[in-house]
Amino acid sequence: MPEEIPTQPEETKTVTEVVSEIEKSPEVQVPVKSKLWLKPLLFSILGIVLAAGLVFAGYKFGQRSIYPEPVEGPTPTPIVEATPTPDPTAGWKTYIDTAYNYSIKYPSDWYHRPTPTEGFGGAATFANYNPEEVTKEVGLPVPGDKIKVEIGVSIHGLKSGQTFKEWLDEKEREEGITQPETISYSKIIVGENIDATQKIATVFGGTRIQTIYFTRDSKVYFISGSSSSLTAFKDTLNLMLSTFKFLE
Repeated sequence: MPEEIPTQPEETKTVTEVVSEIEKSPEVQVPVKSKLWLKPLLFSILGIVLAAGLVFAGYKFGQRSIYPEPVEGPTPTPIVEATPTPDPTAGWKTYIDTAYNYSIKYPSDWYHRPTPTEGFGGAATFANYNPEEVTKEVGLPVPGDKIKVEIGVSIHGLKSGQTFKEWLDEKEREEGITQPETISYSKIIVGENIDATQKIATVFGGTRIQTIYFTRDSKVYFISGSSSSLTAFKDTLNLMLSTFKFLE
């Protein structure tokens, strides 16, 4: 028979004994890994972020230098081009007096009748009716709703030291012109800044005569319009006056 090995009986310890042994045993130290590597890593990340920020800021600054942002200024005022005023005398005919060096325009549908003395102290006659019906004498009645315009230079100019008013009074006495029913005088401008005297008279039972006088080199020029409806032709006559000019 095999020999039996004697076994020692296990020592039984109380709870109090076990706790006492644990308290007396040396403390078990658990090794802790070192964390010193975290600081360099954090500084590296922070440096990368700062470097990226500096690069981006430099890029934006360079973009502004190359492509500066537009500066808003005051809104420009739109330029309005003036529309040229059409010439109301465009297409009119032009009368030229080579003896006294002046010209004047008249409507293209008017008739022009030269007088025997035209250009030599007489008057050129213009009318808006047939030349065969145009009367030579100044002041004779003009057919109703018609107008006659005479332009010329007086045969007798200003005498030495004579005023225009004295000349006009003498002229009317010589021609035996009777005192008209009404008469008025006024100062006007003819053509290219020519100072003139305008005389408007009503004679021969309602016929109105508008005569404009002006002087140059002791010569007396006149433009006279006659009509029983002179007001109706006022604009046309004024346009004719505006075209008068001396050729030299």
